[in-house]
Amino acid sequence: MLEWNRLGSSSGEASAAKGFADLAAALADSGSVTHLDLRNNRLAGPDGQLLAGTVRRNRALRMIDLRWNDVGPEACSALAQAMEYNSTITRLLLAGNRARPEDEVAVDKCCRRNAAGLPAVPDSLAAFARRAADEALEKRRDDAVALVRAEADDARRQADAALARAAALDEQRLAAERAEAEALQRLRSETEAHAGARRELDAALADLEAERRAAEERAAAAQVRVDESTRQRHEADARRRRTAKELDETRARLSLELAAALESAANADQAAEHARSEAARDAAAASEAKSELEALRARLLASEAAASRRAAESARKAQEDIAAARRAADSAVAEATQRSTRLEGELTEAKGELSTAMGQLARLRADGEAALQRQEAELRGEAHERLEAEREAGEQRVRAVEEARRSAAQAAVAETQSLRDRNAASGRELETLRAAL
Repeated sequence: MLEWNRLGSSSGEASAAKGFADLAAALADSGSVTHLDLRNNRLAGPDGQLLAGTVRRNRALRMIDLRWNDVGPEACSALAQAMEYNSTITRLLLAGNRARPEDEVAVDKCCRRNAAGLPAVPDSLAAFARRAADEALEKRRDDAVALVRAEADDARRQADAALARAAALDEQRLAAERAEAEALQRLRSETEAHAGARRELDAALADLEAERRAAEERAAAAQVRVDESTRQRHEADARRRRTAKELDETRARLSLELAAALESAANADQAAEHARSEAARDAAAASEAKSELEALRARLLASEAAASRRAAESARKAQEDIAAARRAADSAVAEATQRSTRLEGELTEAKGELSTAMGQLARLRADGEAALQRQEAELRGEAHERLEAEREAGEQRVRAVEEARRSAAQAAVAETQSLRDRNAASGRELETLRAAL
């Protein structure tokens, strides 16, 4: 039961027409389907012709319901002719298909014959002539269809080849795009390499700057040490001046003590003279005073000698301290001077290396950017030229394929028209033959 399914070509769907053609071909050799209900399936004239071929060849169908399909009088005539060769169908319903009365009578006659079990043999010479004409027409139609199908297959193969060429062009275009992408990737890699070199150079410059700062710090430390040595030298000079001042004060004090002692001695001499002149009784006192004076003189001489020794020792120590301080200060100044000179030389060399490195970096940067720009321009130009050439070639191939398709379609249309003309001519010959018979 296939009613109300829009299986026919008049439904406007190409898939439906092809599906019905496949169904008719399958039913032609089927030995199991006995009833076929195709009501209201929008079958058209070509579908009726296909079904006529199925009726002619099938030996299992018992009933076919084609009502309300509007296949047309030509298809109904083809079905009536096919029924003359079928011996199994006992009911063929054609209402709503614009069948001619004579075709309905012929179909009904064949159904009664099959119901009675009579063989399906043409009962007149006209039937034999119609069968021969139908077979010839069907043969020519089959030959024409085979030719059209062969030409359509050739056109399809040409179209497939054109599509294959178009696919090859697409592959070439994709290959060109991949090549361009690889070139861009290489360009990016080189740019990253240049960036890495630039970072390394920046790191070297940073190291040089750190060394320069370290050298400046060492020079500052040396300057601090020089200042410390100068301060120590000034302190030694101050100690030397203080020692000299103390020595001068000691000498002055000793001079004052000596003057006092001498004044005391003079006073003692005067007293002795006075005593000597006064009386002898004072001899013992004078002698004692003289002894004291001698003792005093001895003490004064001893004190003077000790003060001289202490002053000499202090002066010697002060001279030694001053000499040691001077030697330490001179050594520190010389060392600081040497370090400062060495650091200044290193700083000068570092500045020269830095200037050289900056110049090299600028040259490398300029050369790299120029090379990158040239390479990018060349790659883009080559890729653009290749893409343009391949696009033009692809467009030409596509135009050639479209022209071939158009030519094949025109040839197929012309051949179809020719086939229709031949079929019309065959139909007219058949009508003439029928009229003659």
